[in-house]
Amino acid sequence: RHCKHVVGLRNLTIHGLWPNYDSGKYPQFCDKRKFDPDKVSDLQDRLNAEWPDLLSKGGLWSHEFEKHGTCSASVLPTEHDYFGAALSLNERLDLTSALFRAGIQPSSTQAYPTKDIVKAVKSVIGDDVDPELNCADGNLQEIRVCFTKTFQARNCDS
Repeated sequence: RHCKHVVGLRNLTIHGLWPNYDSGKYPQFCDKRKFDPDKVSDLQDRLNAEWPDLLSKGGLWSHEFEKHGTCSASVLPTEHDYFGAALSLNERLDLTSALFRAGIQPSSTQAYPTKDIVKAVKSVIGDDVDPELNCADGNLQEIRVCFTKTFQARNCDS
């Protein structure tokens, strides 16, 4: 298999952070808390850069927190903890740089073997952990990395 990057992408961005059961299924909407942008105002610049709200005006962040963040309370008790953890993981892994170091760059014409993308991701998550790649029409859409409750990379069980 081969995947190309999304055209025009300069950096990979965050889709979300959510708890999963070992079966691959996940809890959702675990309590009635609502997203409050004031609670993450100090993270706003980083959220805009690393987790851009493609739904506009906090729609994506609201959706992700209310659906998934509310189920993370045993590990990430506050909204700030939830978004801060996702940003910290993104910074720690820096998958964009890992791909660039491997010679994998955004392109509308160049396809890259899946094994090369996986190898680049493994360089930062560990050789014993397998990331999940999702492609659509040959374009790389998503790289999934699963973590333990202590944020150590682990294989996804789905």
